[in-house]
Order: sequence, then C-alpha cells, then structure tokens
Amino acid sequence: MPCAATIEPVTEQTSGGVQAARLSVLAHRGHEGWASRTASRPDGLPRTWVVLWFPSLLVLLFVLAVVLEISGTSSGAWWRAFGDGADPNLLAGTPRPIRSDEWLVQGSWLVSQTAQGFPPVNHVFPGGMDATVMNDAPAWDWSTVFRPQMWGSLVFGVDHGMAWRWWLPALFLLSSVHAFVVTMLPTRALLGPVLALVVMFQPLVQWWWMPIMTLAVSFAFVTMAAIVWGQRSATRTGVVVPAAVAAYTAVMLGMSIYLPFILAVTYPTAAFAVGFLLCRWRIDHVAGKDVLLRLVPLAVGGTLAASVLAVWVWTRRETVQALLDTVYPGQRLTPTGAADTDYLVGLLSGPFQRALLGGGFEGLGTNESTASVPFLVGLYLMVPLLWVGWTRYRDGRVVDWLVISLAAVNVLVLVFLFVPGWDDLARVLLLDRTQFVRLRAAYLPLLVVSIVVLVERLEGLGRRSPWWVALASGAVVVASTGWVWQRLDAAAAPAVGSAVAVAVLVPLTVAVVAFARRFVAIGAAALLVATLAVGAGVNPWYRGVFDLRTDTAAGRAVVETAEKDPQGTWVGVGTPASMGMVFEAGVPGYSGVQTYPSRVMWDRIDPQGRYEDVWNRLAHVQWVWGPGPSIPVTPRPDVVRVTLDPCNAFAQRWVDYVVTDGKPPSRRCLEPLGSYEQGQIRHDIYRIVPAAGA
Repeated sequence: MPCAATIEPVTEQTSGGVQAARLSVLAHRGHEGWASRTASRPDGLPRTWVVLWFPSLLVLLFVLAVVLEISGTSSGAWWRAFGDGADPNLLAGTPRPIRSDEWLVQGSWLVSQTAQGFPPVNHVFPGGMDATVMNDAPAWDWSTVFRPQMWGSLVFGVDHGMAWRWWLPALFLLSSVHAFVVTMLPTRALLGPVLALVVMFQPLVQWWWMPIMTLAVSFAFVTMAAIVWGQRSATRTGVVVPAAVAAYTAVMLGMSIYLPFILAVTYPTAAFAVGFLLCRWRIDHVAGKDVLLRLVPLAVGGTLAASVLAVWVWTRRETVQALLDTVYPGQRLTPTGAADTDYLVGLLSGPFQRALLGGGFEGLGTNESTASVPFLVGLYLMVPLLWVGWTRYRDGRVVDWLVISLAAVNVLVLVFLFVPGWDDLARVLLLDRTQFVRLRAAYLPLLVVSIVVLVERLEGLGRRSPWWVALASGAVVVASTGWVWQRLDAAAAPAVGSAVAVAVLVPLTVAVVAFARRFVAIGAAALLVATLAVGAGVNPWYRGVFDLRTDTAAGRAVVETAEKDPQGTWVGVGTPASMGMVFEAGVPGYSGVQTYPSRVMWDRIDPQGRYEDVWNRLAHVQWVWGPGPSIPVTPRPDVVRVTLDPCNAFAQRWVDYVVTDGKPPSRRCLEPLGSYEQGQIRHDIYRIVPAAGA
C-alpha cells in the first residue's frame, strides 16, 4: 500500500506531463504553421490568401444581408409619424432622424427614381433635374458602371437595393483598410480586419455613413496600397491590378462630387505617397528613375480615371455649373484659422462620443453628426513616431521622410483650423473648399497609417519605444481628455456625465501606450474595444425601406390619382412628410429635394427673380399655407420654404393637386378629394379649382 500510494501521484504527474508536452508540441506546430502561412513573399508583400481571406468572408456576409434586405437605413424614422406601436421592420437599434441626408434626401431620391423607372433626368420638378450627379441616385446611364453601389437598386428593387447600397461601400471600406495594413505588415493577417473595424465604427464614419464618406476613406487606403505594391511587387500583376483598382475607385469617388470629404482624405494620402517614395529613393537606395518608372501604371490609371471624369463632367457641364453657381454649397468657402476653442473641444471629444447616442451633443457640435469625431490616434502617436525618426537619424543619419510627411500633414490641418491670415495659400491648396467638420475625416487615414508606420519602423529597428515615450503618448490622451472634461463640466454639457467616457479613456490610453511599446495585439484589441464603445449602435438594423408611396395610405392615393391624371402637378404642403410624399411618388410637382434649382420651376414661382439668393441652393423645397404670391424664405441653409395660396396666380396656373398634413386657412379654390389618417398624422388631398369670378 505505501508503495502504491507513492506510485499513483507519480503516474498522474507523468500523465499530466505527457499531456502538457503534447499540447506544447501542438502549439509549437500551430505557431510554425501560422508563421509559415503568413510569411511575406520574397518581395516583402503579403501572400494572396492574406490579402483575400477577409474580403472573401465579407462577400458572403454581404450576400446574406442583401438577401435578407437588412441595412442600416434610418428610413424607419417615418414610422414615428405613420406607425402605431413597434415598427415590425426595425430589427435592432434606433432610427436617427438627424441622418436626414441618408433617409430623407438620398432615400427619397432612391424611391423617386424607382417610381420613374430610373431615368438619367428626374422629372418631378418642371424642367427636370440630373439624377446622375450627387445623391447617389440609381439611373440607367453609362456612368452607373462606376457606381456599383447603385446596381442593386436597378436589378433588385428598393428593399434589396437599399441593403446593397448600404453594405457594398462597407465591403469596400473594410477590404481597403485590410489590404493596406497587410501590404505594409504582411505577416499580421489579423491586424487588418481589426483596424478595418476600428475605422468603420469611428463615430465620424457612423454618423456620416453614406457613399460620399465611405468611398473617400476607401480611396485613401486603396491608393496608398497601390503605391506600395507598385514599388515593391516583383510581378507585373502585382503592379497593374492595384493600380487599376485605385483608378476605378478614383472614378467612383470623383462621381460623388463631394469635395469636402474628397479633399480631407487626399491630404494624408498625398503625405503618405510623398514620404514613402522619398524613403524608397533616399533610404532604400532605389534609383530615382526606377521609382518613377514603377509609378507609370498608377499614373496611367490616374490619367484614364481623369479622362473618364472629364467626359462625365463635360456631358453634365450644365449641371456642374449650376451646382457651382449655387449660393449653397457652391459659394461655401472656409477661411483659415476660424476654428475656436469650442471646436477644439469637439475635435478632442472622442472618449465622450457615446453621449451622442442619447442626443447629448450640446457643447460638442450643433447636432450629432457635426459633433462626431474619430479618435485622433494620428496625433497621439506622433510622440513615438518622432522618437523613431530621431533615433534613426541619430544612429545612422537616416532622414525618415515618411515620419516627417505624416507630421507635416498633421501640422497642416491644425494650422488651417487655428492659424488665420494665409487664405490665398489655402485657396491654392483647395483647403477653403473643405469645412472644419468634414476636415476631421483626414484623421481616419492617419489613424491607421500612424499605427502601421510605427509598428513597421519599430520592427525594423528591432526595438520598442522607451517607456517614457510610450507613457508620454498616453499622457497626451489623458491630458487632452481631461481638458475636454473640464470645459464640458464648466458648461454643464450633458456629455460630461457620460460614465462611458472613463471606460473609453482607459482602453484608448492602453492602445496608444501598447502600440508605442510594440505590443500590437494588445493595442489593436484595446483600440477596438474603445471604438465599439463609442461607435456601435449609431445606425439601426432595418429590414427594407419605409416607402411613402406604398407604406402610407396618402401615398397610395397620390399614386392612384396620378395614374388617372399623369400630367397633373402636385405640391406637398406642411411637414417634410408631405414634401417627401410628392417626390417619392415621382409625380410632376414642386416639392422635394433639389440638388440645384430648376430654372423652369423657379421662373414660374418667382418670375422676376427677386428671391434668387434664397432658392438658388441645394435644398429641401417645402411649402406652407400663406396668402398672396408665393414667397420663398430660407430658415436653414439647406431648406427653402415657400408659401402657397391656392387662389393665387401661381397655383391657379401651375398646380393641380395638393397633399397636405396642415389645415388650410380656408377651402377657397380647393376641392377635397380624400382624407387619410395614419398613425400620428393626417393627410388631405385637394384639387385646385378656379377662383370665384376667374
């Protein structure tokens, strides 16, 4: 027995040791297998599967979302007026009324185009309006070849088309970030998806989620990746394919024709390009001639893209000129140094962004969208990046041009925001065509580029930043957040009470310190946690589209009446619901969202051109009851509100029907055709009849 008692523990220990040894061997083999699979190619670029595994997974998820008709549209905001109880199509989250550019502007264009059969010229407003410029409206036009986010609407209809439109740009965005990350760090196959999700869930991206935003960010990363592939690839395919993708993406972005976001991402992209190419020449000792020759495919692609865009602009020159001639946004210019302390508070408010989900934007911006910002990781990591640059120069007299260019673009953005007096130079750089709120998008490419360049440089040095450098970066995060907290607290702003701010500050600080110390996995995980804490939940999960034509009784009545009298013209009077009903129905009328003013239409409303400064703008054209001639006013830069008197000359000559959710002051010149009460709102439809004695 004593012998047995002594042998049994030994047997267990031996068995446990064998199991541990086996696990150790398996772990070692797994590590070796993973290292072998993720090893870079001889030219220093990633293997094909490293580039494609994540986009392939995204394609499967994309197809599933389109089949199920699920998107993040906030068109369910209409349910508040027209629905009773819970919205059956709202799967999760909350529709955001503030995102009206998505669900009211572009959403109504989507439905209106569908109602009319996707013509290149939308015929709601008299004189028509070009549907192929801005608003990402689907149309049967050659330019749609370069607008793949619209293909789903043309082929599958409104509901599937909305899901296609929502998730295809997401697929582009996530894939482009991943491709850039693994291009620069080819052995880190999992870092790309993590940083891609970090970019996607930045509050600025979520609150501004539209193709004009996502395509701009995608363009930046595709272009930077194409530059690297062009310089490093040992195969012709590796040079030509990325250049072709970059050229196609450039055309996609150019056709969005939204300069503020285009310019915002172009500055950091250009800074990366200049810095990277100078490093190839001066540090990698690649002959300048060879550096330039390897740029030829990208230059050819850029030339072809510019040619396509030139043809597109030329064939739409009247539309483009009309846009440029508008008071808003055509003449909207931003002077240098006009940002104030309140803007700086908003710019540094990343840890407080969760408050926006509850509407707590006071002190951060004029609404949730203008208050949204990305994390300024590109600024926080300048401390270790500058240390890397100094170390390389000190040890080997190597000037790190990429670090210098990243520092320069950070300085450029901050100087434009806060230093006045150089407007002429800013105009040459087109900085005056950006806006402070949109210029924040520059920090999206910088967020990823700063991380990738820092990790690459530290790996090249075989070192970690000293603790004092890493902690100094973390101190910048803490100090800037503390200053914002103090300012918000002094103003009694709601965001200061967000308990999430502290919970976000901790992982954000950990992420910055971890990247500086080259603990990449810890940094990426912490940054993703901080990002999801402030960016997840902005947009809902919604099935299909709330279509005013088919989902409302009044909308169906408008369509039925228009089928009987297709030439009859309409005005929607009252709230945006009436405006949207006319425009989405695709009937001839005077209500809707104008990209630019139709001269035919406004010559009828304002024949003397007395109010041209009011209506010459991109705007929601809304109508209210009012006596006498139709007079437009602009309560907001993007709204034109016009009075309608059914007995006045304009209405008597040019308007046949009115749909309204506001009670008319009298029934003179109005013949009731129907009343439709649904949810919280009631609509009445009238026919305009001749005034007595006319």
